[in-house]
Amino acid sequence: MANPRTKIITPAKAPESHWLGGLLLATLLVLTPFGSATAADSNDARVITKISGQTLKQILESDGYTALALDQDGDMTGKVDGIPFIVIIAEDHQSMMFRYAASGTKANLRKVNDWNRAKKYSRGVIDDDGDPMLELDLDLEGGVTVARVKNYFLTAIVSMKAFREDVCK
Repeated sequence: MANPRTKIITPAKAPESHWLGGLLLATLLVLTPFGSATAADSNDARVITKISGQTLKQILESDGYTALALDQDGDMTGKVDGIPFIVIIAEDHQSMMFRYAASGTKANLRKVNDWNRAKKYSRGVIDDDGDPMLELDLDLEGGVTVARVKNYFLTAIVSMKAFREDVCK
């Protein structure tokens, strides 16, 4: 049973100041540190199902990466801490593969197999010349957020550095 002293305000009968107060409260909640909304946040939430090397480069440059370029096929190349890599964009633009390759290392099949047993989201391989490579895939079919693309790249960089330590030395 409702308290007879409680005044219920319905939208049709609500005073204008009540709605302005609600709008002010909603605005304050959105702008607090816990719910701050910025242009970068809204862009990170954008869902993409296809990507080009140029778009990937722009996304990562907006996240602070600088040593990035496009090759003749439109794939993105770059360096992080002086370590070169390539991100190969599929012809249908619905997936990409980060690849790091090394040569002249102490890598062997046992080290690569140990890596593959221990790591879940990347794979190490030995190429035809006996050199180690690290690969990580990202499938965009069905849609992923820009934030997920950034996270994928960060995971690839962390994996590349660990692969160099664990497999290549």
